[in-house]
Amino acid sequence: MYIPEKPLDTGRIAIEKARFLNGQTPSPEIIRDFILDSWERSRIYGIAPATSPEPERADEGEIRRRMQPLVPFIELFETVRESLDILLKHKNIPVTLIWVDVEGTVIKTDGESPLYQTSKRVSERDMGTNIAGTCITLNQSMVMTQKEFFQSYFHDSIYAAHPLRDAEKHVTGCCILEMHTSTYDPEVVRMFLLIGDLLNRQRIQHTHLHQVQERESVLLGILEHIPSGIMVLNTSEQITFINQQARKLFDLTRESVQNRYLQSIIRKGLIPGDLIRLEKEFLYREHVLTYGNQSKTFFVSSALIRNHEMAITGLLLAFSPAKNLTFLRPARESSVPSQIPLQDILKNTAYQKKIQNTLQDLGRSPWDILIAGERGLFKSEFARLIHTGSPRASGPLTIFDIAGHHSFEIRDLLWGEFKTNPENNTGQCLISRSNSGTLVLNHADQMDEDLQGDFYHLLQNRELPDHTKFNVRFICITGDDRAGRFIPELAAYFDKEKLLPDPVRKHASDLEIFTDNILQALSARFHLPGPEVSPAVRQIFSLYGWPGNLEEIRDVLATALLKHRPKILDENHLPGRLRKLKAPTFYKDLNAQKKIREITDALKTTGGNCKEAAKHMGVARSTFYEWLAKYKIPH
Repeated sequence: MYIPEKPLDTGRIAIEKARFLNGQTPSPEIIRDFILDSWERSRIYGIAPATSPEPERADEGEIRRRMQPLVPFIELFETVRESLDILLKHKNIPVTLIWVDVEGTVIKTDGESPLYQTSKRVSERDMGTNIAGTCITLNQSMVMTQKEFFQSYFHDSIYAAHPLRDAEKHVTGCCILEMHTSTYDPEVVRMFLLIGDLLNRQRIQHTHLHQVQERESVLLGILEHIPSGIMVLNTSEQITFINQQARKLFDLTRESVQNRYLQSIIRKGLIPGDLIRLEKEFLYREHVLTYGNQSKTFFVSSALIRNHEMAITGLLLAFSPAKNLTFLRPARESSVPSQIPLQDILKNTAYQKKIQNTLQDLGRSPWDILIAGERGLFKSEFARLIHTGSPRASGPLTIFDIAGHHSFEIRDLLWGEFKTNPENNTGQCLISRSNSGTLVLNHADQMDEDLQGDFYHLLQNRELPDHTKFNVRFICITGDDRAGRFIPELAAYFDKEKLLPDPVRKHASDLEIFTDNILQALSARFHLPGPEVSPAVRQIFSLYGWPGNLEEIRDVLATALLKHRPKILDENHLPGRLRKLKAPTFYKDLNAQKKIREITDALKTTGGNCKEAAKHMGVARSTFYEWLAKYKIPH
């Protein structure tokens, strides 16, 4: 904040204006004061001013409307003005406080001022410079001196003005301190400008606080009417909020539950202190809760509440009775509602014959298996085929996706190391449920190093933390062509048996059969007639690299089939990324790509003249035309 050592000298402004209007050059020292005179610019630049009408006062209703943006500042100023009044009384300086809105209208005056009158614009009096307009226009603090002839005597005053800003830092007006003295006192001005700066800061804080309170009120209103029971706890496990559904579920009233500890209501089945300490969050986990004189099964969700510094300040719990929830399944990434059997996709292909023996060997093998490769290769379906062809086919097949779970939650789900209910043993964990069967771990490479180390020791010892032995075969699926994210011990363990499905681009000869098989399966599922595939589509499919492999082919065909329902599948039914393919762009032969660039550069150099382009490349014209036809280059 700038606090000047002395006010601007505006005593010669009227004289310099007259010199300027008579064609004389004004004094360079006074030019800045001319520029700051925002409401007198028409005279400064020599524009003939319009005839000023008789000034009109704003009516009382208009004054109230204009005062609304300034009311918070006026109220805040009353809380801090005592220090300024003490200083002014000590200095014996009479002052007037003037509040001006953004349009320059005097809204309120606190004290006597012969020049400023409520409801009139500051520019409606002929002052040498307009400090209110200057302060608002430049959005900065100003201090000026004024000496004018008014009502038969000279009036000496010093004015200090400070802009008033809202929460978005837009100027809403200014506050002017008129000191009835000709002696400039920097200490008084400094105090006033500091108070003005404090008003702006407090106004922003109050606005932000009000906005936070409004958002909190809206959020509490939403939580109050959510169909699930909601409880919000602080870090001391006290209930700070409970919605109407939770009160209904646990037969409580709002007054009887406020600030009570959760353990005094739910005596068994949930320990919120462990959830906060372990930073544990989960969705729809089954819990048997004991409250009152009864025990019921609930699906419980847990979410941590954090402040802006990411420190935990509380816990949100959601309760849904088990009878209200049906079968839960995670959202699938694919738009196709269910999976096409892998056997239907691979049938009658050379790839099926190649991998069939491998799957049979892996099925008979007693070792745990790693399936790695690119995305979109139905690796979970390969795991299912291995289980079906193994001696464990009569046992359970469990598929668990590690992605999106915390390490402690994976431990809890897999081998029951951190159970919420200490009375439960590890018999409910996934490994125990998969005994004598197969447990498939999808995205296994997303485990951190500590969890991988614990998992490796579990595989070596073949027993749970409570020393219960298990007989489970593990199939780990990763999104890489190698176990690069595994710790060395785990990578060496899975190096014994490994399945690396080939990407689609390595079996280009089977691409047409893949397409027909997927299209036939989709048509049967959606009860639609199977369309024919045009040669143009087959050519585009052969040129495209298919980074999403079989799943991408399935999604493209399913979208075209459901959206257009064509009798003949042509290129107009394909997504834009496929329609834009041009054959020359996808030559695998580097020499051919180099030749295409040379031909196109020669045509550009010669302006499309084939004869000159052939001469530029040093070949016969007939050879050049053969190249154009071979590489399908337009000319």
